[in-house]
Amino acid sequence: MLGKMYFCVSKYQLNLICMASIRFKTYGKGVVNAPVYIRFTNGRDCQFEIKTGIFIPNSDYLKEGKTRRVAAFTNQQEVQSKLSKLESHVVENLNRTSAYNKAWLQQIIDEFNGKVVQPENECPLLIDMIDKYSIHILNSVTDKRTNGTVASYKVTRSRVVDYQKFIKQNVKVENAGIEFKNDFIAWCRNVQKYSPATFIKSIRQIRTVVKYAKRIGYKTNDSLFNNEEKLEESKTKKLNLKPVFVTTEEIDRLFEFMGSESLENARDWFLISCWTGCRVSDLMGLTMDNVFKTIQGETAIRYTQKKTGATVITPFHPHVGSILKKHNGFPRPISDQKYNSYIKEVCKLVGINQIISGSRNNPVTKRKESGEFPKFELITSHTGRRSFASNHYGKFPIEILMLVTGHKTVKQFLEYVGENPQEHITALNQYYREFSQQFISSTEKIG
Repeated sequence: MLGKMYFCVSKYQLNLICMASIRFKTYGKGVVNAPVYIRFTNGRDCQFEIKTGIFIPNSDYLKEGKTRRVAAFTNQQEVQSKLSKLESHVVENLNRTSAYNKAWLQQIIDEFNGKVVQPENECPLLIDMIDKYSIHILNSVTDKRTNGTVASYKVTRSRVVDYQKFIKQNVKVENAGIEFKNDFIAWCRNVQKYSPATFIKSIRQIRTVVKYAKRIGYKTNDSLFNNEEKLEESKTKKLNLKPVFVTTEEIDRLFEFMGSESLENARDWFLISCWTGCRVSDLMGLTMDNVFKTIQGETAIRYTQKKTGATVITPFHPHVGSILKKHNGFPRPISDQKYNSYIKEVCKLVGINQIISGSRNNPVTKRKESGEFPKFELITSHTGRRSFASNHYGKFPIEILMLVTGHKTVKQFLEYVGENPQEHITALNQYYREFSQQFISSTEKIG
């Protein structure tokens, strides 16, 4: 209820009736994206106003405390609903104190906007804050991250739980500083035998969660916010092995493979990923609805990546066309576990067994280990996507390949295919050598 209202201070007190007024307002005329203020009045000596945290597209859209129904004001109902809910929230908290002041109103506004006012000596556990941040991701309208991101945070949470069991102590948000970080890394490396690439992601996610806790009002240890793990990560990347991919010659051998229905079905999915650059999270969801004709009349596949939310268009290789014709559509979807198992078996059967350097999960320790292995043992569901990027790198402009893979920067793409940016110098020097030969040839003709 906008305007004046009456309420009883306490049913146990005398029938004392006091008068309070709540009103919303903006400042300036025609101000774009104007902040909305709430003005609270309770008598001549109790008048103050603060920002609500709510914005209105134009200050003229608010008149006498209510939003106006203007054609250009497309989210009028949404803004009005927020204002009404805020007013109700203030009214519900009138009996929390009899000493109304700006701080009292600010606390109520902060609560309404989800900002936590931390009670003294109370601090949440780190695992509880990870849960809270995961909910924040899912509820954020502007956040394009998906359930896959939340799942990765659950992995980090489980690691923190295991770490707490090891140290026999719960970790609070305010204690997640540099000492915790160093001890957590030592536990990951020496006790759990995690590779640096594994625990660095958890460290970065913990840092994000702690920053979120600070943003919503909790006490945090800022020593966590440093770049040490970035330095460690860059050292790790230098030691990383070349990404494993199947060559075009190996792809041809896979295409000719004949075996059981299950193995051929998995092989067909793998070939599609090799020629489209699809992640497995997008691959099994493809249907004929994703196949279309471009304005140039070319057949292509269009889909929206689950990981990034970006829409990408992939080429239509003859192998893909043959597979779709064979199945009268896309192959039968299978689980990730069976897919990984089947494509390893197919690659083994076609002779992709040369010994190469790489890393794989040890079935005994359940940890990733580096070494020399038969190539088929290193093939995973992600190998198809990486094969597309690696086989086409150097044959087409990187910018074109990025449109298919969905990478945002050239640096990301080069890291993905395991190439050093300096390797572009080879192509440039080759161009210069060809230019030099042409120049010398033309000079000799003139002479």
